[in-house]
Amino acid sequence: MLAYRSTNIIFGGLLLGLIALNFYHPINGILYAILLVIYIVVIGSGSSFISFNFFLEAYNKGKTQSKEIAITFDDGPLPEITPKVLDVLKKFDAKATFFLIGNRIPGNESIVHRILDEGHLIGNHTLNHDKRFGFFSKEKITEEILDANAIIEERTQKKLRFFRPPFGTTNPKVKAATEELGCDVIGWNIRSFDTLIKNPETVLKRIKKQVAPGAIILLHDIYPSTAPLVEKLLEHLQQIDYKVVPLDKLIERNAYE
Repeated sequence: MLAYRSTNIIFGGLLLGLIALNFYHPINGILYAILLVIYIVVIGSGSSFISFNFFLEAYNKGKTQSKEIAITFDDGPLPEITPKVLDVLKKFDAKATFFLIGNRIPGNESIVHRILDEGHLIGNHTLNHDKRFGFFSKEKITEEILDANAIIEERTQKKLRFFRPPFGTTNPKVKAATEELGCDVIGWNIRSFDTLIKNPETVLKRIKKQVAPGAIILLHDIYPSTAPLVEKLLEHLQQIDYKVVPLDKLIERNAYE
C-alpha cells in the first residue's frame, strides 16, 4: 500500500500531467473526475484500514516466526462482559491486552485492577470512542488521549504507551497527535468483525483461517457471545500448538513508561 506522501506526489503529478496535456489537446473532464474518485478511494481506504500503515506506522503484527499470537479486546470495561472474558483467559492461562475507553472506567475500577492483577495489559482507546473521531482536530485527538490516560493513571499508576484509535481510523491529525505524545499506535492483522457478524461461529471460522505466527487478533469485550467465543478460540489455538502471549512481548515494545 502506498503511503500518504507518495500518494499525494503521484496523484499530484498525474493531475499536473493532465493539465499540461490540456494545452495541446482538450482533456475530457471525466478524466479529472475519475482521478479524483480514485484519489478519494485510496485516501478513504488508507484512513479506514490501520494495517495499511498509510498515514502512520502502527504495530499490526509481531515479527516472530514462532507459533505465538496476541489477543486484544477493545471498548471495555463492561461489568457484564469483561469479567467473564477474564474467567476464560484465566482458565487457559492466556494473557491479553484490553484497550479501555476512559469514560467506562469510573465505577469499574475493580475490573481494571483485576485485568492488571491477572497479568494482562491495558491500553488507551480514547476517552469517549466518538464516532466522529476521524474528523477531530489534532488538539481534540490529543485531549481524548490525555484525558483517558489521566483517568487510568490516577487509578492504576500506569503511564500508558499503547494507543489504539477508535475504529482503527488514522489520518495526518492522528499521526501528529500520537507522535507528539509518544504513543505506540497498535493495530491488528486479524480483524474478527465481531461488531458486524452476529454469528459467533462465523467469527471463529474467520479468525481460524487467518491464524499465523505474530498475529494480533482484534475482538471486543462488549458482547455476551465474546467469552464463549474466546473459549473456543483458545481451545483451537491449544490444539494447533499456538501460544497466546502478551502484546508487549510479541511486538517487543514496553506497554508502560
